[in-house]
Amino acid sequence: MEGTMGLTTGFGAGISRLSFDTIRVVRDVLKKKSLTQVALDLGISQPAVTFHIKKFEKLSNRRIIERVGNDMIVAADAASIVELFDEIIRLESELGSIAVHPDTRKTLGISSELFSTYTAHRLRALDLVKRFRVSVDSAAALSERYASAELSAVFRPLGQNESAPELTIELPMHWVGAGGNRTDGRAPPLPIILEPKSSGNLGATIRYLDEYVNDYQVVAEVTGESLKFLVEQGVGYAMLLDARFKSMGITRTVVPEALRKPFKTRFALFYNKRRISLREATNVFEGFAEFFLAA
Repeated sequence: MEGTMGLTTGFGAGISRLSFDTIRVVRDVLKKKSLTQVALDLGISQPAVTFHIKKFEKLSNRRIIERVGNDMIVAADAASIVELFDEIIRLESELGSIAVHPDTRKTLGISSELFSTYTAHRLRALDLVKRFRVSVDSAAALSERYASAELSAVFRPLGQNESAPELTIELPMHWVGAGGNRTDGRAPPLPIILEPKSSGNLGATIRYLDEYVNDYQVVAEVTGESLKFLVEQGVGYAMLLDARFKSMGITRTVVPEALRKPFKTRFALFYNKRRISLREATNVFEGFAEFFLAA
């Protein structure tokens, strides 16, 4: 059964922020009235199709599809939306065809703390940028962008309970820094420097503290040069990948016994198998693995 629903027809100001991927998905869903078929035709997952639909509905402040049993009911003005989006896609295609040097590289997302470390090896970093359109972002943002099919591949940390894909590696982390002593003679809580919530390292640090440290105090939430400064000034301890503290020029120091437990965290390369071959993905993954393990 096919149907329409009478909904508000105004798009709203947010519609100007739609990507061409979202426009294409919305048009195809309104045409074919099947999330599964659109996912197959575009070579993306069904959750990615749902993501684009919800994004459109949020930005346009309106509903465009509704489920009634097994039937999909589309907006009353679906034909007008399809006509408009057909024209947008046609114009985008024409503009792309006249580009002098179109960028045909696949897009590779890398979590910010990893890429800042990877650039310590200039030749590796430059080679990666030549082969891919590199996009640096937080681990959480990369996950969302990969799910929406915006990125062809992503190298990022895994969550504690997240299933590991085939290209996964465990990398060692260690504590660095120094803390002051209390003047009353009692053992002080360990001063801990955390990275912000956007950092992929935060989850691993919290897991370590929950498992091994009974008494600690968070003294700062910073990253980059600010983290380096506080560590070097003896304000507190931070847990970093081995490769990171070396690339930041931080010297390993003797830390309290509670911070000496062996600890590893997982990183993985997710890739869209319709866009990137296993061979190409493995090549990228092995480059990362070789660099971070050798550090």
